[in-house]
Amino acid sequence: MIITKEPVIAFVITENKKEDDSIFTNIVPISMNWEGFDESTDIIGKIIGVVPAPQEAYKVYGSKGDEDTLQFLGYEFKGCYHPEWDELVERQQG
Repeated sequence: MIITKEPVIAFVITENKKEDDSIFTNIVPISMNWEGFDESTDIIGKIIGVVPAPQEAYKVYGSKGDEDTLQFLGYEFKGCYHPEWDELVERQQG
């Protein structure tokens, strides 16, 4: 069982328009991994703010096999509920 955590360093708040011209906001977590900035995060829309992440905030990945098959499990924040990651991997990957 492999559980990997990448620190979340900030949240980018964006303003976006739908096809009907209504406006909505989106919050995109920005994380770091051993290679640096996680470039898989798409930031679409006008950036209206950046909020630092709380201490001990993580993006969590897991796998029953090797690191090449890691799947995103969720986020972990100090003081907030999160599932037992290894149990979640067992349920999701059978």
